[in-house]
Amino acid sequence: MINMMQLLNKKATAEFWMSAMGYSPADNIEGYNTTIPWASRFGGDFIKIMFKFKNLLTSIRLNPQIFGPFSYLSLFQELLLKEFMTNPIKALAQQAALEGETPDIFDKWNSEIEIAYANHLYDLCGMFIKNEVFDVGKARLISTSEDGRRFLKNKMIAFSFLEYNYSCLGLTRLKALKELLISLIVAVTEEPIPDNKMPFYNKKRHSSFDDYLLEIRQRLANIYNENAFNLKVFSESATNCEIGYSNYKIVKGSQLHTVTLRHYHRPKEIKPNNIVLYLPTPLINKPEIFDLAKGKSVIERLLQNGFEVYMEDPSEPGLNESHLGLGFYGKVVHDTYLDIIKKRHPNKPIFIIGYCIGGALIVPYLARRAEERRAMGKSMDIKKVVLMASPVKFDDEESGHAEMRKLISKDYDVNIMDELFGETNVPSQVIGAGMDVIQPGVQYNIMKGFFARSVSRNAIRESAPFIYWLTHGSKYPTKAHREWLYKVYIENQIFNETYCLPSNLPEFDNKPVNMKIL
Repeated sequence: MINMMQLLNKKATAEFWMSAMGYSPADNIEGYNTTIPWASRFGGDFIKIMFKFKNLLTSIRLNPQIFGPFSYLSLFQELLLKEFMTNPIKALAQQAALEGETPDIFDKWNSEIEIAYANHLYDLCGMFIKNEVFDVGKARLISTSEDGRRFLKNKMIAFSFLEYNYSCLGLTRLKALKELLISLIVAVTEEPIPDNKMPFYNKKRHSSFDDYLLEIRQRLANIYNENAFNLKVFSESATNCEIGYSNYKIVKGSQLHTVTLRHYHRPKEIKPNNIVLYLPTPLINKPEIFDLAKGKSVIERLLQNGFEVYMEDPSEPGLNESHLGLGFYGKVVHDTYLDIIKKRHPNKPIFIIGYCIGGALIVPYLARRAEERRAMGKSMDIKKVVLMASPVKFDDEESGHAEMRKLISKDYDVNIMDELFGETNVPSQVIGAGMDVIQPGVQYNIMKGFFARSVSRNAIRESAPFIYWLTHGSKYPTKAHREWLYKVYIENQIFNETYCLPSNLPEFDNKPVNMKIL
C-alpha cells in the first residue's frame, strides 16, 4: 500500500512511485507472452453450459416416449431457463451485434477501464505540458512540493483502482498504457529505475539517462498534443471516422446484396497500360486497407502506373446476408464481377491482387474457373494473381495455425453461435478475440509500437488511417463465418482438395475443386 507519510515528507523516486502502487494485472508478473482474458473465457464457458443444458431439456421434452413424466418436468425447467437465462443472454448479444459493440460484457468493461486509464493519463500529462512542450520546471515543482506529491498520490490511487478491476492478464492494452505511465513518472521525477523496467529504453540508442529523458518528454508531449492515449478514440477523431483516398464509382448493376464493385478513377494525365486489376477483399475488414490515405495507398500507386483498378467491397452485412455462405462470397460474386469487367474491357488482360481471406478464397475460385473454362474448350483468362497474407494451408504443424484450430475445436459451438448471432451476423470483436490466438500479444504490441514511434508527431498523425482500419472491423456473415472456420480452418479443405464450390456446369456443381489445375 502507499505510505502517505513517506510520500508527503520527501521527494519519492520513480521506482518508489511505481512500487507503491503494488502489483496488478497490468504488470504481467506471471510472464505470459500473450493475452489471457480469463473472465471472458469463464463467461463463455458458462454461456455454453447454459445453452447446452437448455438444448438437453428441449430434447427431453420432445421425446416423452423415452423419458416419460420427465418430459413434462423438463418443460417447466426449460421455460424457466429460457426466461431468466438464455433469452436475456441472446437478446443482449444480438443487440450488441446490431450496434457494432462487443457482446462480451467483460471485454466491454475492460475497454471502459482502458478509456478511463487513458483519460487519467491525458489529465496527468497535461499538468506538465506548456505551449505543447514538456515543462521540466513545473514537473520539478510538483514532484518536490507537498501539494504536488499529494496530487501524484491521488493519481496513483486512481490508476491502481482501474488496474485491479481489469479482468485480463498477460500482454494487454492496459499493460502498454501502464508502461507509458511509468515513463511519465520517470520524466516527472527525473529518477531512473532498473533498465529492464524503463519503457522505451535502449542502451544502443540512449547514450545517457539525460538522452532518455529528452526522448520520453518529447514522446509524452506529442501523444498529449494529439490526444492519442486511446488509439481507437484517437483514430476516430483524427480521421473523422472516414478513411480512403482515391476517387471511385460503384459500377452500375454490380450490387449483390450488400456487395458492390468499385471502379477507381485513373488521373486523366496518366497513360493507361491496358492491364485491368481486380481486387477481392476480406470479409472481416474494410477494403480501404488498399487505399488508406494519400501516399499510403496501394490503389493510388496502381493508378499512377496506368492500371485500370476494380475492387470488391463486401460492406457491412445486414440481416438479409446472414444466410450467405462461401459459395456466394467466393464464387457468385467473383463470377459476376469478372463478367462485368470483361464486358467493360474486352480483350484486355485481367490480373488479380488478393489480401487475407479475400486472397485465400480467390485461389480455389480460380481453380474452379480453370476447370469450367477447360470443360468449355476455353483457355484460362486470368493469367496472374498476387496474394498478400493469404494462407490456404491450415494444419497443426508448419502452417502455424495449431493454436487457433485448437481454440475453434474447443470453444466454437455451431448451434450456440447460430442462436446468438444467427440473423445479426458475427461481430468483429468476436473475430478479434481469435486473432489474439493467432498473433500472441498483438494488441499490446500494436499499442507499444505506436507509443514507441510517437517521438515523431508526424508518425502519430500518419498512423491514424491504419489504426482506424485496424480498430473498426466488419461483421462476418454468420453462415460464411461458420463455413470458413470448419471447411477452411478445421478441415483444411482447400489444401486437401475437398473444398466444394457451386458451378453452372452440373459436373462441377458443389463438387471438390481440383487445385492441381492451377
